Amino acid sequence: MFYEAAVAAENLAIKKNPKMKLSPVFLETMRKVGELLDNNKPLALAEWTEGEAQMIKDKLNMLITIKPMVYIVNLDRKSFVKKKNKWLKKIVDHIQANGGGKMIPYSVEYEEELNDAGSAEAAEEIVKETGAKSSLNKIIKAGYDDLALQQFFTAGEKEVRAWTVQSGSFAPEAAGVIHTDFIKNFIKVEVVSWPDFDALQDTKGLDKVKAAGKWSQKGKDYVMQDGDVVHFQIGGSSGKKK
Repeated sequence: MFYEAAVAAENLAIKKNPKMKLSPVFLETMRKVGELLDNNKPLALAEWTEGEAQMIKDKLNMLITIKPMVYIVNLDRKSFVKKKNKWLKKIVDHIQANGGGKMIPYSVEYEEELNDAGSAEAAEEIVKETGAKSSLNKIIKAGYDDLALQQFFTAGEKEVRAWTVQSGSFAPEAAGVIHTDFIKNFIKVEVVSWPDFDALQDTKGLDKVKAAGKWSQKGKDYVMQDGDVVHFQIGGSSGKKK
């Protein structure tokens, strides 16, 4: 049984380090994990406290059934375009009966057709003709959502870049993705949301964005939002801004 094996392994570790003790969180977590595994059920079915989730991460990070699942179902072109295939319902039922997860229909054959169209305009004509969009964006978004990731953008005269951070990251943590020194030297962030930026920006840059009051300054406690367009102000070792 999993529970007995986990406790035995922990007791063995305790013998090597007498200062360690079997914590109630460890015992309860292993009990719940054991019940699920012994009944051939994925860990994702259960609700976990923050302490239990951390215990699983520390002790059992190799268990794949605790991780979010996205199922990519490859269809032939005809089925994908018609959005109909006799196996889809059976696959959905199987997924729901075995821990749940997202299912995204996809067609390698159709994606290759769009890729080989020769231009974005030609690919768009195929999409208009068939009424079927590429699944790539949906797959990427599902991955970001399930991994609790989001993006922000930095823009300048030379380049525009997208950066990936954990959802819920504070502004200094996001700045640290660009360079770790930016965390300790963070001063503030100037930010506009992507919808506002997309609606107002033009060839003159941020003039309309700022005139509309959509360009704001935030401090260290600002929680980054998906799609933020930002400019970080970072102090150097002398305290001067960069």
